[in-house]
Amino acid sequence: MGTARQGMSLQLWLPSLAAQVVIKLVTDEAPDRRDTATSLPGVTVVSAPAEIDLANVAELREALYSAATGQAIVVVDMSGTQFCDSSGVAALVGAFKRTRADGGGLRLVLGADSVRKIFKVTGVDRFLEMYESVPAALAGGHQPGVPS
Repeated sequence: MGTARQGMSLQLWLPSLAAQVVIKLVTDEAPDRRDTATSLPGVTVVSAPAEIDLANVAELREALYSAATGQAIVVVDMSGTQFCDSSGVAALVGAFKRTRADGGGLRLVLGADSVRKIFKVTGVDRFLEMYESVPAALAGGHQPGVPS
């Protein structure tokens, strides 16, 4: 059974940021499996679903790779993510490699301790930048594996 999808783009001018923000919404039958991408000059923020597993990792991988194209920094907002399996970790590592190859970077925003633990156990916390909030990730400037 296929998933019905609809896409929508909305452009806003935010005087406080002096930047145009493009919000792209992709929805399907499961509300926790939507991807939201927000673009600022040189930065794209991709919101990950509540659970990342084999069932939805292809969509996340596509969103991450698309976001990495032509952007200096990709911020992955996983603050609402409660579960991430090895396929999700592999997608994030792949996106990290792609952004690094293009001279950019990948920053993760983590909320759940269970997800943070997965990155520690797998060792990817040694090279992925992890932050406590999207504003902190946008500001950047700290060492991988150390939450800020």
